[in-house]
Amino acid sequence: PTPCQLQAEQAFLRAVRSLVSNSSTPPTLSSVYIPQC
Repeated sequence: PTPCQLQAEQAFLRAVRSLVSNSSTPPTLSSVYIPQC
């Protein structure tokens, strides 16, 4: 995988964890944003 893909994966995992821990709040676009490689 490219460094961009690795960075995107880390950002995605953080977004998933934040959504799970804050399931009562609707997800924002920035929290689920995945960079285009």
